[in-house]
Amino acid sequence: MTEAAALPAARWLRAAFVLPVLAMAVFALRIVERGEIWLDRTYWLTGLAGLGGLGGGLLVLLLAGPLGRFRRTARRLFATGLVFCAGFMAAMLAGYLVYAIAISGQFEGRPDRYLRSIAFASMQTSLLFLVSVPPYLLPWPLPLLAGCAAWLLAGPAKAAKPVEPAPPRV
Repeated sequence: MTEAAALPAARWLRAAFVLPVLAMAVFALRIVERGEIWLDRTYWLTGLAGLGGLGGGLLVLLLAGPLGRFRRTARRLFATGLVFCAGFMAAMLAGYLVYAIAISGQFEGRPDRYLRSIAFASMQTSLLFLVSVPPYLLPWPLPLLAGCAAWLLAGPAKAAKPVEPAPPRV
């Protein structure tokens, strides 16, 4: 496998494995820092952070084309960090919605307006998520994860070696 072909594979590995594990570790450190005891809820929140890391990393890789116009500068790292944060929060919210509405059984929709009931339950659950998650992500976990994601996915790549012509066979 050539080095040029290994680079995208390494980035996919970082996005699909390294970032979720890093997000779970950072989230676990934040839970310990807050002095919370480890219950089912804290394990579930740590798993949501892993899902968020996966979603953020995959979003950065899917938007690699538009992010590629910054040419490995501070702007590119900053844009990559912002895209990671958006994907991280969206994936965490999606996991929270699936758990709160579909898995936990806290949803009872009206049979005559089922889609409307789902929409309003999703909005209420999303607002609950947005109110309850900042103590776990701020002041340092989310910026740390964004910086790590920017460095792992858009950091400086190794320069390719120049190809020298082969000597003539005489």
